[in-house]
Amino acid sequence: MKYGKLCLILSLLISLLSFSHKSSAQENLLGGGVELAVPLGDLADIASLGFGISARNDMVLTDQLSFTAQSGLNFYLIQDDFKDFINSYIQFPLQIGLGYYPNGVGYGFFGGAKAGMHLNYYSTEEIETAAGTTGGVAETGYNWSAAGEVGYAIDGYYSIGLRYQYVGSGGDTSGTQFGGDAYSYVALTGIYYFN
Repeated sequence: MKYGKLCLILSLLISLLSFSHKSSAQENLLGGGVELAVPLGDLADIASLGFGISARNDMVLTDQLSFTAQSGLNFYLIQDDFKDFINSYIQFPLQIGLGYYPNGVGYGFFGGAKAGMHLNYYSTEEIETAAGTTGGVAETGYNWSAAGEVGYAIDGYYSIGLRYQYVGSGGDTSGTQFGGDAYSYVALTGIYYFN
């Protein structure tokens, strides 16, 4: 639970920043949606596909620049070769960054960069082997993360984004599925803004 306080502080910071501006459409785009994640590298060896929910807030800094806060909850489908050992793998990404909209925040093509952390949870089955019993654990941990994103926003009400997500080996790696190894995934996110 070492990272519990850090997670709480980061969540509160994102919440405060999300609601600190006026709620008019010109100053704040708050929305939620769905995410589909395609694992790459080591993550692809264990999980075939991820899906979940995402919340996003774009606070207008200038006509074309926004401060972005995004969080989500992703569940991964475990590959057949690992289903007997791994029960579940879940991520909770928390990230902040900047978004650039050439046609104005919430309109047309956009690009951006984010950094933050991924909280990870996994559980394993208990397996009897000749050497003894292994597994039967549920662990949590966190890794630092960074992402680049491109997408398209429609009239400040909808956006679809494609994000390359790198999740590094720093942080509390005792509870990560890969023993602290870095991994990555590509995510397709659809957001509806509640303005």
